[in-house]
Amino acid sequence: MKKVKIPLKSQKLTSVLHCNGLLFSSYNESDKFMAYDKLCVYNLFTAEVTPLPSQSLIKGLKVAYGFGFHPSTKEYKVVRIVEQECVLCNLGRFELSLDQSVKVFTLGTYAWRIKRNSPYLLRMQPSEALVNGALHWLGQPKLRHTQIIVSFDLAEEIFCQVPSPNCRLDMLDSRLLVLGGCLSLAINTDKRRIDIWLMKNYSIQESWTKEFTINFETSPLESIRPLCLLKNGKVLIEYRKQSLFSYDPQTKTTEKIQIGGFLPSFQAVPHVEIVNSAMPPSFCLHSFL
Repeated sequence: MKKVKIPLKSQKLTSVLHCNGLLFSSYNESDKFMAYDKLCVYNLFTAEVTPLPSQSLIKGLKVAYGFGFHPSTKEYKVVRIVEQECVLCNLGRFELSLDQSVKVFTLGTYAWRIKRNSPYLLRMQPSEALVNGALHWLGQPKLRHTQIIVSFDLAEEIFCQVPSPNCRLDMLDSRLLVLGGCLSLAINTDKRRIDIWLMKNYSIQESWTKEFTINFETSPLESIRPLCLLKNGKVLIEYRKQSLFSYDPQTKTTEKIQIGGFLPSFQAVPHVEIVNSAMPPSFCLHSFL
């Protein structure tokens, strides 16, 4: 275990995402006139800080981020989604509807790019599932209440629907993640059990397999974050942002990992150490702005 000091205002953090050993973070700041999303990318081991152009915040609007790398373009990108209500006129009647605007920022450039609005209604939470160069969210079609999985390809910068497993999919009781390099889905089946499905062959519906069933009594899914598969085959789990557990699929038991030095509340992030961050040199800074 290695402690690393990060020059971020952790008390105001609203999002922390990771990719290839890099952390993307957002936190809120305000002055007399405006509120802003302050954004940066931080390399844990080189201490490089990449500040990104701030984005204005409007009270009451939901914001969700995604951060990832595409192997073919060799680019790191941040995706920003803002949800707002809009008024539609349908046969002379005015109706309220939800719309989600999309912006993309490529590290090494100097401005956000506006994309077409999302054709789906995405769950407004940070994307924790980067697979095959695409970010993934739970969502639904705009005109139906069917729950689906939606991808955003970081090269083509388009949304697509991804096949779901043959199980009940509920945005409130489900979480997308990555385990063993596979797109995975954790489902809180009966409030005391979590089923974890893995898509062994990406985009092939038949390749979804229920790989693990983990019992965590009296704990809602939002309290439990499967983080990664360990080399010994166990699943590393963050519990209530207060402790770490490992789940052994052979014995079907969980064990608390005793690690000292943690604050009362924390967020665990699995990472791979990289010396070369692949961030454009003109953006690599050694002090937090």
